[in-house]
Amino acid sequence: MPLRLSGELSFTVDGPQGSTTGTAHADGTVLHVRAEDPVAAWDAVAGAAPSAAGGLGVLADQLAAEGLSIEVSGPAGRLATVGAGADSALGRAVTGSRHVAPGTPTALRPLVVSQLRQGVRRRRSVLLTLAVVVVLAARRRRRSS
Repeated sequence: MPLRLSGELSFTVDGPQGSTTGTAHADGTVLHVRAEDPVAAWDAVAGAAPSAAGGLGVLADQLAAEGLSIEVSGPAGRLATVGAGADSALGRAVTGSRHVAPGTPTALRPLVVSQLRQGVRRRRSVLLTLAVVVVLAARRRRRSS
């Protein structure tokens, strides 16, 4: 007997980028999740599970095997479909599963921009640390000459 989902709930998640609210409702084989601030929701999930991308691939394969899917959306549209019905080479490259399909570019833009900014901040601090080490080493070398 195939699994069928039914129900509705509201949620709040807190993460490094703040908190956000959302809703989830199940309709047969699809769980529809909508977050008002997808960036805050992703940061909260990724902070709780640092290997979120790999775990997402495993979850997607398990959902697909059961004929279930999760559709995630935000104010700008669909962010992703995970599980049955999703088939994406990009999803496989990022998560290890073809059963993760990215949503529309408009909806994904805030997430992509946020991830790029976080990457720049991390690299900036590494580059600043490296620059300080190089300057100190150069000064030390000049003093010893």
